[in-house]
Amino acid sequence: MKKYPLSKSRIIDGLSCDRKLWLKKHKKHLATPFSDHTKYLMRNGTEVGKIAHKLHQEGILVEGGWFDPETAKTETEKLIENGTPVLFEAAFMADGLLHLADIIINHGDQSIEIHEVKSTTSVKEDHYYDVAVQQYIAGKAGYDVKIAKLIYLDRNSIFDGTTAFFKEQDITPETTSLLDELDTEIPRLLDLVESNEEPVVHLGNHCEKCEFKEYCWRDMPEKNIFTIPRLNKTKANFLVESGIYDAEKIPENLELSELQREYVQLFQNGVTKIN
Repeated sequence: MKKYPLSKSRIIDGLSCDRKLWLKKHKKHLATPFSDHTKYLMRNGTEVGKIAHKLHQEGILVEGGWFDPETAKTETEKLIENGTPVLFEAAFMADGLLHLADIIINHGDQSIEIHEVKSTTSVKEDHYYDVAVQQYIAGKAGYDVKIAKLIYLDRNSIFDGTTAFFKEQDITPETTSLLDELDTEIPRLLDLVESNEEPVVHLGNHCEKCEFKEYCWRDMPEKNIFTIPRLNKTKANFLVESGIYDAEKIPENLELSELQREYVQLFQNGVTKIN
């Protein structure tokens, strides 16, 4: 491809953290390898997606996949044009963006539905962004997304390998409301990922599950502000924006609870370990 394609997953990374997206393009080797548990969850998600295909027996799996997205894109266009009612792993590519959708319902005349499959038992806010990005990319590729749905697991059902344990929810209003934001953010992320300059970002508890935490936190003081008991988000953000990560450097005039102040003073008094 002429330009590095920004996939849905990378866009989601960028929406959460500029540096995470940049590192995945320029310094991927710095990532901590996935744990066995994370690998299990990923395999489980893939398996759930395959089972969801049984919801549409008439569906066709698009050839190409992530290994050959150009072929997948061409096959997707042919199948939709020829009236194939349901496509699995349909590829949409436009303006440096790329996505393979779990399930596409074809209504003809470039009108489609997007069905995203998740191995969770509820609809979460980040799911809206996930599907909105898909809706955005499909729109750039020339398709009119009439409906966006989330397919997820029914917590009251027992998994038996059939489709009986799936639930679905129409999230079109939620995803559509995010498109204007994405119209601003995605072009910015396309520019960011092509830059040779590593982004400067604020660190925080949102880094906890990131595979680049070890790299980004390499200079984080052991006695850092994120160890302070029950420090609320507003105060933590204030300290971060002030460039204060070291708990020993917290100003005296910052309002803290009695417990929090005692904790900070222990650090300031040279205590290296707190039981």
